[in-house]
Amino acid sequence: MEALLSWARQKGCWDFFSRSNLLALLSCLQDSTNEVRELASELLIRYFPPAFPEPIAVALFERAQEAVSSPRVQEAEAGAVLMKTILQKSDGSTLERLFPEGKAAATLQHRGLCFAQYLLRMLQAHYAMACQDLLQAASTNPMHGVMVALRRCLLEVPEGAVSILKGEHVQNWQELLSHLVTLLRDISTFLLGVLQSRQGPNANQPAAAPSFADMVNAIGSLIMLGKGLEQQDGEDAILLSEEHNLILTCCWVSVKEIGLLLGGLVEKILPLAPPAGAEPLLPLTVVKMAARVFQEVLLKCRHWVSALHVLQTLVRGSGLGTALLQYVTPMMALLLKALGSSSWAMRNAAIQLFSALAARVLGPKRSRDDSCAQDGVSPQAFFSRYPQLREILLGELHSALETAGEPEGGRFHLCPSLHAILTLLAKLQPGADGLSSVSTCFLEPLLQLAGNPIYAVRVMAAKALVPVVPTAEYGKILLRLAGDLAKRGGVLSHNMLHGRLLQIQALLAYAADTNCSSPDAMRSVAHQMEGQFWLVTPAQQCPLIRSAYLQVISLLAGSCTQGFAKRFREVVSSELHSFGPEQKARSSELQVGSAVFHQVISHFLCKEAASLAGTERVGAVCLLLQGADVDIQSAILTWVIEGEDERSKDLEESLQLTLLENLKSVLQGRWDKEFLKLYLEALVHLCRNPPSQAQDVFHKLLGPAAACVDVLLSMVETESPGPDLLFQALSVISLLFVLGSKLRDYPLLERWCVMLERCSRSISSEVLRLAAARSLKLAGADVVQSALEASCPSLLSVAVRVMDMGIYLLQDEDQEVRREASVFASLVQHVSGAKPQDSCVFIQGNRGLVCLLHVLLEKFWGCQETFEFLLRHLPTLDLSNILTEVEANKAVSLYKEDEPNVFAEPAVLSRLLLPFLLQLLDRVPASTRLCEFTQRWLKATGPSILHSLQHCKHWWSREAIAPLHMKALGCAKVHAAVTALLVKATLLAHVLDGLERTHISASEIHCTSQELRSELVLVQELLAQHGMAPTFSLDYGITDTRSSVRAV
Repeated sequence: MEALLSWARQKGCWDFFSRSNLLALLSCLQDSTNEVRELASELLIRYFPPAFPEPIAVALFERAQEAVSSPRVQEAEAGAVLMKTILQKSDGSTLERLFPEGKAAATLQHRGLCFAQYLLRMLQAHYAMACQDLLQAASTNPMHGVMVALRRCLLEVPEGAVSILKGEHVQNWQELLSHLVTLLRDISTFLLGVLQSRQGPNANQPAAAPSFADMVNAIGSLIMLGKGLEQQDGEDAILLSEEHNLILTCCWVSVKEIGLLLGGLVEKILPLAPPAGAEPLLPLTVVKMAARVFQEVLLKCRHWVSALHVLQTLVRGSGLGTALLQYVTPMMALLLKALGSSSWAMRNAAIQLFSALAARVLGPKRSRDDSCAQDGVSPQAFFSRYPQLREILLGELHSALETAGEPEGGRFHLCPSLHAILTLLAKLQPGADGLSSVSTCFLEPLLQLAGNPIYAVRVMAAKALVPVVPTAEYGKILLRLAGDLAKRGGVLSHNMLHGRLLQIQALLAYAADTNCSSPDAMRSVAHQMEGQFWLVTPAQQCPLIRSAYLQVISLLAGSCTQGFAKRFREVVSSELHSFGPEQKARSSELQVGSAVFHQVISHFLCKEAASLAGTERVGAVCLLLQGADVDIQSAILTWVIEGEDERSKDLEESLQLTLLENLKSVLQGRWDKEFLKLYLEALVHLCRNPPSQAQDVFHKLLGPAAACVDVLLSMVETESPGPDLLFQALSVISLLFVLGSKLRDYPLLERWCVMLERCSRSISSEVLRLAAARSLKLAGADVVQSALEASCPSLLSVAVRVMDMGIYLLQDEDQEVRREASVFASLVQHVSGAKPQDSCVFIQGNRGLVCLLHVLLEKFWGCQETFEFLLRHLPTLDLSNILTEVEANKAVSLYKEDEPNVFAEPAVLSRLLLPFLLQLLDRVPASTRLCEFTQRWLKATGPSILHSLQHCKHWWSREAIAPLHMKALGCAKVHAAVTALLVKATLLAHVLDGLERTHISASEIHCTSQELRSELVLVQELLAQHGMAPTFSLDYGITDTRSSVRAV
């Protein structure tokens, strides 16, 4: 980098160290993003001249003082980075300006000591204010910002360690560090006392750490005391007030920063060897004091929970994570015990520690499914590495088996650690060896857990059994499990029967994925299972058992005899007929698990129709989709959405036509919203690439299709269907517009467009914005093409609005929304003739934005809406009001109101729009409507633009407010407002120029276009001196307006 910059300067290619670049980096130095601040600071420190210009350093120092005193954590951290950067970019004369009270002091010759002493005094002042009025201090002078600045200036400045050891300042450093640690101890004791409601050093120490409710009550009492009010008893507030949040943030962030600062001092300052004959920089008494601070924090802030969280952090960390592997067994024992705690915080911490520990000992999960054999550790390898852990897990399993059994008094005996143990075993991978002592000791407990009364335990026991059984023994274990199944009239419990089937299913699924069992073994297992045919018949009254047996047979379908397969299919088909709406209406009995059974049967028939094809099987599935029970229909629709890889072409086409033909009856039937959402989602899923048959059917259904669109539009307009259903409804409406290529109902298009405009707003939910983007992807390009072919004013207006929505959605903060909108832009570019008609290349979002602007300029320039909508994309920020807010020295709230769309860059978009808007203005003489609109725009906005331009010029001409200029330099709103003002002023000058050429007067504007251009040049030069002047880009082949922009 240094060589490249030197070469660029020698060649005169780029003055990297110019004032404009310096100010641009100072703006980035105040950014709200950590990465941007750090990179800007590094560039300034490494490559720029050793010292900032004195006026800039002074203004930046005042801005840093204000920032480190902000209650907002991000702003305080930005102030700390400013302090560190100023420290490294200051010389002697600058220090004299920054610290005039220390001119005579010897410490002024040492930058680090000078800054550290100043920050220590500032922290002492903040602490004194907190002791007097914590509420006021948390709002105006919280301590955490100064602590961050101290940490960065003391520990992150490379030359700091060398300068600390200079003999003439060692004693000063010793005194400073001792005072700092003592002050941090006092602050820590004070803050912990506030959280524990101890209002003095002699207050009684509570026996246990305070709960979160106790902390909130203590802070509430403090707030009432600070306001001079009496404590009132009443109902607890659901939401914390602004005052509560201020004090909580001040306390907890300050405690965190105390830990980071003390830890950094001990880590980096303690190892430094002092000069000969001098005492250590951190004497033993100071180190012990720091240790007591850590101990006090841990013991007084829910220390058990904190211990588990500390362990979790250490296990996850790259530094000590590997070294802690020797403590896996005691940590696992600890977390298994903590899972049985009555405290939610303890159980939560234990779960997080278990997750970190499992990832550390087993490695990261790389495959989509835990049962995949791509990665993992076998039980033999795992327990040979941690032999004592095996005894602990076995002990917990046996304890769970002893406490399990029949419920007493309707209550089950729960084993809180059981789920974690089964999850750990399930994450292992089967080994290739035969049954070993490791496998044998876990095999029997897991087989016994098949009868556990808790459904989730049976499911996890089946998953845990898979890695315990070696792949070479799968056939034997499967035969054993199949032989254990009860025959009709047996005494095996329903839970054990269900658990056995789940275990057989899990082993078969893994064997099918890895192909580790021989065909002969599978045929033997299939023969055993065929003997239990009654488990799927009505003789077995438990739907969950019937479902499990059906799934087992599905996995063994290729190994079963033809006679059994035929008999099995007949039973399944007869079961589906018994679930018809009429039969269900007659039966009032409701069985737990019946919906699951319906779903499994439906998926079985769908898979069979997809794999074996045949008109009869495909027709049977379509018939069920039309008239079966709603549970079965929902199951088929779910399979359509999720089983894309399993569908055959014939089945897919038949399902498409069935869904299209029955759409009207489904909408008229007013089914429940969940079913309707599934139906619409399946329809969109199948019709993304509709076959020719679907087009033919749709042309016969143009009338009903229009009625469906009307019903769906009415539903989304008036019934508040919810975001998910609205998403699917808009997608189907757009799909119907595409399929009905001759459907030209403008009122329906207008209503559709209004709904999309409502959904595409940045304040709408992510689902609604995605619905708008998906709808544009499905039908937007067709609407644009129809408008171009018909040249109808109403259709042209809709097309402009559609592309305007695309511009908004291409700037959306959600990546999926932008991706869908970029597909729409690609299709618009394709249908508008901008690209060859034989191919459509999908383009990136930013390029798609430019493509839409080109299409609007070339194809729709004559529409009044084009210029009007593009103007709406310019920020409507009032620069005068924003500068007034910058000047106001009012209390800062804890949280800044988020922008509806944090991804959008209004300043960049304004510069991008300028050449397109100027070209539109060049075509004003050819369009009467456009000419009238520009004159109305000039009358409405011209005077305010000129007033803001004068205010901008006056504000940046005041030299006495240099710190405010620095603050404005780091304000994104100021940059956006300035850019928008200059763009609007450029447009105003262009409009005036056009009116002057046509001899039309503009009485509202008291200047000529040439005078306005001259004023713009002066304002831009002034703003450039303060790093605020934007440069207008004229890329993408726009050349007509270069002269106009250059004049500005």
